[in-house]
Amino acid sequence: MKNSIFSFTAILFSGLILFTACKKDPSYDDQLSGNWVSTKVTYGDEDGTDLYKFDLHLEATKEFDLTQTTLISKTVQTGIWAANEGTKEITLTFDDGSAKAKYDVIDLGTSNMTAQTVLGGKRFTIVFKK
Repeated sequence: MKNSIFSFTAILFSGLILFTACKKDPSYDDQLSGNWVSTKVTYGDEDGTDLYKFDLHLEATKEFDLTQTTLISKTVQTGIWAANEGTKEITLTFDDGSAKAKYDVIDLGTSNMTAQTVLGGKRFTIVFKK
């Protein structure tokens, strides 16, 4: 009787370890989904953190809204986003029919992301926090 209780407990414990060890990693799209707010912005060698703010909300439904704020203007754009894990790119397709925007993801963590994009002929590096 003691052997069967021990065997049952050992099997149950082994199953618990296997179940918790097989936790599924989030997909690239899942890692990107969320509300990203810029904490540091540079363009070229210039620090533009005080001049530019980016608020990028990437929905799991593939919809997005992007708010870009400068000292003199605020632009809100919406549309559909797509990610390519192989090339580490996010492509934003705007609802208003304007050109697409591409962001190269340089670094992606659970609550931080560094991305680069070109705006007005300048390459911007943006550090985001979730």
